[in-house]
Amino acid sequence: MGLQLDRGLYAALVVEDPDEPGRYDREAVVVLDDWTDGLGPTPQAILASLQRSGGMSMDDMMRSMTGAAAGGPLGGSGGEVNYPRYLLNGRPPEDPATLSARPGQRLRLRLINAAADTAFRVALGGHRLQVTHSDGYPLDPVTVDALVLAMGERYDLLVDLQEGVYPLVAVAEGKRGQARGLLRTGRGTPPPARARPTELDGRLLDPARLRADPAVALGSRPPDRTHRLTLSGGMGGIPLDDQRAHLRPRPPAAAARRRAHPPDLREPVDDVSPHAPARPHLRHPAPHRQRPTQGHRDRRSHAAAGGGPGRRQPRPLGGALPQPLPHGGGHDDQPRYLA
Repeated sequence: MGLQLDRGLYAALVVEDPDEPGRYDREAVVVLDDWTDGLGPTPQAILASLQRSGGMSMDDMMRSMTGAAAGGPLGGSGGEVNYPRYLLNGRPPEDPATLSARPGQRLRLRLINAAADTAFRVALGGHRLQVTHSDGYPLDPVTVDALVLAMGERYDLLVDLQEGVYPLVAVAEGKRGQARGLLRTGRGTPPPARARPTELDGRLLDPARLRADPAVALGSRPPDRTHRLTLSGGMGGIPLDDQRAHLRPRPPAAAARRRAHPPDLREPVDDVSPHAPARPHLRHPAPHRQRPTQGHRDRRSHAAAGGGPGRRQPRPLGGALPQPLPHGGGHDDQPRYLA
């Protein structure tokens, strides 16, 4: 893949579930991106600079050393690179993409962050957002004013439309600049390109509180074993913790216990990190991660009973299996992509 993403080689793939009720009138795919090709340093030059600096920009190093990276949902940094442009469906804020609809309609927005190195805080002026899916997983719906998408994340939203012209704004988290589109449901003058909806400072989606839709949630079962993971590092707000402890030789008694009770990869486990910082590449709002794990003990029991090895299964999961993206109910032959 290389740097193809930085040159715009991507597209949305929508997989529809024919069994979804589709309680909305219109839908649109909104793709967010950061852009430098032809406007600033080439993607190759940016990559080379990050490699020389160990993966951190000078701005991010300064934020880390001064402690400025401690605030915000992503620790004050939504990426390492300040891009010349941030785009919504391929358009800059000065020439925004526009979605037309009618007042009173319910709109489904499929948000995708295709940016290479930018997290976005998204809000729609004059409206609240009902979050229904995260990365294709159906959720128990949550209503918020704004949400943050890290690189590669997707959210599905339902919005009950008011009359007027409203900005759909995606602010580059921890950076300078924003992407913008317009929602038009009636007459009115579009807000200026740098308009900042007050909803951006309202109730922000907390991924840790997301829960799976009960229709797809697994049954309750405690884990057989819990692993405690310690993340450590020297910069970016990640604590150093006890790196030296990991380098010390294990006491003989601990080594003997591990030999006597080796981990069984077929057991359902919970991986618990007590020091996981809110960084874009570590944060994943899996809606099912609080659900009990899916074990592989059935396969072991089936084999022990003489039934053969059973069907091949993936590694233990922290929740329900992935669900297909749902099917829309408002088939009005309108294009899915904003102009």
